[in-house]
Amino acid sequence: MYYSKKITKVIFTLISVLLLLSACQSNGPGTAGVSPGETSHSGGRTKQEVSLGSGEGRTQKGPDVTSAQTDGAVLDHAVAVFDKDRNFGSTEKKLFERSTKAMSEGRFKDAVMLLLALTGDKPNLSSPWTNLGIAYGHLGETEKSIQAFEQALVNNPTNCVALNHLGIRAREAGKFQAAEARYLTCIEHVPEFREAHLNLGILYEMYMGKYAAALREYLAYQSLLDAPDRRIAGWVADLERRQVSMVAASAQ
Repeated sequence: MYYSKKITKVIFTLISVLLLLSACQSNGPGTAGVSPGETSHSGGRTKQEVSLGSGEGRTQKGPDVTSAQTDGAVLDHAVAVFDKDRNFGSTEKKLFERSTKAMSEGRFKDAVMLLLALTGDKPNLSSPWTNLGIAYGHLGETEKSIQAFEQALVNNPTNCVALNHLGIRAREAGKFQAAEARYLTCIEHVPEFREAHLNLGILYEMYMGKYAAALREYLAYQSLLDAPDRRIAGWVADLERRQVSMVAASAQ
């Protein structure tokens, strides 16, 4: 009787293990309970692109902000970097600053009104169109947002904030090669724009299956930080383990 109960317990344990393994295989490695287009790493966290101007209640002051929680507007740094102060007089600068203040306070409709006035008066500037795209994005007006970013690029093809946003929009539309082209264009012109490296890495790993390329971009992103990002370090370690497993499998 004792041995019968013991054998039954062993059989039950084996069945439980087999069911668990089956569930893991059906979800794929590292993706249990994760929505399509995302992957789980380091305690179940998911990967998401970084877009300058995507967070809540903060102001974006340049292309060197890494957190997905940064927000709102391309300020004085963008005026210098993207527009090189061409045709940006004191009156226009004040209007621009009013619009960025509205964005930083979450008043995106007010910002749109101010930026439409500015782009109407000075259509050849890049930064106002960039912020208009960000503001429209916050208001859920995707097509107008894309059009504004496209116009920003017409005025300055090296505007990495606009390129970064358009890369994300292309990925969301399933246009992965178009997204890749946006990020690569940014990196070609501004190789230190680290968000493009990060987003390109996510695109390669999660949507295009280019794991070696994804690893390269994550490492490039890390190299541009003042201190390593532990979250990205986890992604790097995961990809390195995957590469070792693939090499071992191919050698068999």
